[in-house]
Amino acid sequence: MALQRAGEHKSIESGGRPKIPSCVLKTTQKISMQNLKSFLSDWVEKLERLKGHVLLDDDRILSLSIASGIIETKILNNYSGPTEIIAMGFDFSLHEFNKSFKEYTGK
Repeated sequence: MALQRAGEHKSIESGGRPKIPSCVLKTTQKISMQNLKSFLSDWVEKLERLKGHVLLDDDRILSLSIASGIIETKILNNYSGPTEIIAMGFDFSLHEFNKSFKEYTGK
């Protein structure tokens, strides 16, 4: 039955993924939790999606995500890499995003 149903949709073509501008921020700079919250507050309305890992200045590592304007964070115990954030949205540029993060790290 499943094979028969799969054949019913062979003529339907996918529209593909939408063309949403994106950027990757990668740094070893650490940021305070308070400054990270401020940074995310500045960007939450401009981004469609954000996902990544952030090195905090107290040596904790935070997993973070933004989707539909909702910010989610979680402390990680098993990540040993740099801060790496992938951001997607229509109302931002890589230059602005990186500059903003640097300002909040104080560097």
